[in-house]
Amino acid sequence: MVRVRKVALLGYPAVGKSSLAYQFVEKKFDDEYNATIDNHLTQNVTVNGLAYQLELYDTMGVTELPTFSSEVFTMDGWVLVYSVENEKSFDVLQEIYDKLRVNTGKCPPLVLVGNKTDLDETKREVTRQQGKDLAAALQAGFFETSAKDNSNVDDVFQQVIRCIEGDPIGGAPGKKDCAIL
Repeated sequence: MVRVRKVALLGYPAVGKSSLAYQFVEKKFDDEYNATIDNHLTQNVTVNGLAYQLELYDTMGVTELPTFSSEVFTMDGWVLVYSVENEKSFDVLQEIYDKLRVNTGKCPPLVLVGNKTDLDETKREVTRQQGKDLAAALQAGFFETSAKDNSNVDDVFQQVIRCIEGDPIGGAPGKKDCAIL
């Protein structure tokens, strides 16, 4: 039996949400930036010996005071993406989390992703530790990735399934207390 799980990718514009999704599903990377309206991709994956059909909702980037379609709040899990070279993209994640928390009425099963680790390290604006600290505060899984190099991409989506399923290794959903920041 295949379990269907819906996951939305959320974050600031141009952080690599689409690149992560396409790298995961199609194993390819496009160097040209194209603004996303909304894309829907599907990928079959096995996690902990169980078969899943992962439906990815690649959303357009959000800037300040995020507004989402109601469909975003019906997801099973979320991947919050920022660019390690863009502090503003990191800062907006708290607003996104707060919006999810209020509109879903629960601790959202999520994974926090710092993308673009393949770029020049001297231009990094968000440290790995800052990402880890925010993930801990949000009770989320955490990865730094490179969609371009396909570094940790599969791990992100396997982790979000673990979070959805309440696997203690996967993160917060097994916990009863939410972080309200």
